[in-house]
Amino acid sequence: YAKIKRYYTQNAVNNMAIEAKITKTHRLPFSCLMEHQEEKLLEAERCLAQKEADIGPARKNFDISVLYKATSIMIIIYYAPRATEIYEIPIRTFLKEKYYSKEKSLSKARAAEIGKRIYL
Repeated sequence: YAKIKRYYTQNAVNNMAIEAKITKTHRLPFSCLMEHQEEKLLEAERCLAQKEADIGPARKNFDISVLYKATSIMIIIYYAPRATEIYEIPIRTFLKEKYYSKEKSLSKARAAEIGKRIYL
């Protein structure tokens, strides 16, 4: 996550909502994106306000964050020692694959077709 944060700190041009998923195979199951995550990523494209929890010993950043017209993306990490590939896919593109393809998972080859490869 640190490398993802660093990358988008340097490259973001607007609000972003990012969900990162990792697989150690050449396929990522569509079921890995939970329904509530899907809803929140879509909501962030409009306007999403969230309260940060006041629990635990960790210091919180602030009380509330608001994402307005955010760019919502999936970061998919196809992990392999010394051969990891990472793709950025807009959430709506990912969901179109999830609901309209006949596949149960997203292959690395298909991610390369519909996403943008990023280097962290």
